[in-house]
Amino acid sequence: MEEKLKRYWVSWYTPDGEVETSFEYGRRENYNADGMEILYALIDAPSKEEVWKGIAKFFPNFTERFIQERHLSWQPSSHPEFKPKHTTIRDLKVKKYDVYAEITATAYVGTVEAKTERQAHKKAMQLDKQVTLCEECKKEISNIEVKDSYTIKSR
Repeated sequence: MEEKLKRYWVSWYTPDGEVETSFEYGRRENYNADGMEILYALIDAPSKEEVWKGIAKFFPNFTERFIQERHLSWQPSSHPEFKPKHTTIRDLKVKKYDVYAEITATAYVGTVEAKTERQAHKKAMQLDKQVTLCEECKKEISNIEVKDSYTIKSR
């Protein structure tokens, strides 16, 4: 039987910097007295313990700040710029992303492995340094497009 999810408004301190996660999180402009960054998120999970376990997967050096249970439809009005899209704690799966770039026409330039499309896009931008182009095609590669191809299954 599937566990019923509850919604939590949560905040923590971290020295870990920007991290790819399976949930959206926001940053405060200030830090605590120890110089650790203050992050916050809206996370759906079965319990408070699962929220903290999930955060620990991505931010191993975190310190709890607060956690508040909310209604499942609740959105934070105190942070109108924060628009959580994926709120559940889950593992990130590595996927392969096929990368296409506009040279003289759209052409396949390689495949990158990443946990999120955002991460894949960053890696795709590095492919232009690795691609050997013909003499006529030595224009700057632009309009990088990342296509999700398939999920890698763990062995």
